[in-house]
Amino acid sequence: MVSELEGKRNLYTALVALRANGIGHGIHLHKFPDILGLMAAWNIRHESNPISNVTCSSVTKVANVADLHLDELMKAGVRVTINADDPAMWPNGDPAHNLYVVGKLYGDKFVGQVLLNAIDSAWGMSEVEKHKHQELLTVNLKANGFPQ
Repeated sequence: MVSELEGKRNLYTALVALRANGIGHGIHLHKFPDILGLMAAWNIRHESNPISNVTCSSVTKVANVADLHLDELMKAGVRVTINADDPAMWPNGDPAHNLYVVGKLYGDKFVGQVLLNAIDSAWGMSEVEKHKHQELLTVNLKANGFPQ
């Protein structure tokens, strides 16, 4: 784990020098509006791993999922996705539990948006395939009572 300042430098290097198309974990992202602005402007996804970050709290200093401020990232225009990291390493680390935890905190609409973000930022899919997946997900979300 590095200091927040070093973390910011690492994020900036990844985005500007290396042209990363995604940032994983990024537990301090909410503290850097300039980095959020770059991510939003360049449509770079944030791959959040909530259960992993909380489970490793002795290192990450993330006591609960709310400490990640994922709602603030989304409001800043960052394409937030929810990922499992390595679900075999801890109980309840699977994708469904990660989505459940953020759903309890931020609501069903947030979960629907992170699912759509995951499709939108998927690699190896044509725009037509992404559109078909988005339509299918939207139909399923509506059918299961998720607000739009």
